Amino acid sequence: MRYPKRVVATAGAAAILLAAPAASADPYVHCQEAGPSAAPAGAACFSGYGDRITVLDTLADGYRVVGDWQTDYGRSGECHNVNGADSVPVTRDYSMREDSGMRFRARTRDGRQGIDHACSYWTEWMNIG
Repeated sequence: MRYPKRVVATAGAAAILLAAPAASADPYVHCQEAGPSAAPAGAACFSGYGDRITVLDTLADGYRVVGDWQTDYGRSGECHNVNGADSVPVTRDYSMREDSGMRFRARTRDGRQGIDHACSYWTEWMNIG
């Protein structure tokens, strides 16, 4: 299924992500912030170029930032940033099927399996390739 192309990015998360050289090659970067927009705790971003999820931690609150993702063909996963606030973002390449769709969200969590705190809504379904 093909989904309409949209750029879903908040100003703060996109500015942080686009400062990284690897992201500048992809004009379609989608980001979701975890927490209130006035003071987000972090963000998860999807780049269709390379099927990458990047997770940023922007608040020294003791929580990790997690980017959850799902495809419309049944794959899902989590990308964790445990490096702490204002550290190097964590980026993972997931090799998703280019003819499919995906969605993702950002949240903060107390430990690997702990309680979730700030959580964004799931993005709308978007094309991977």
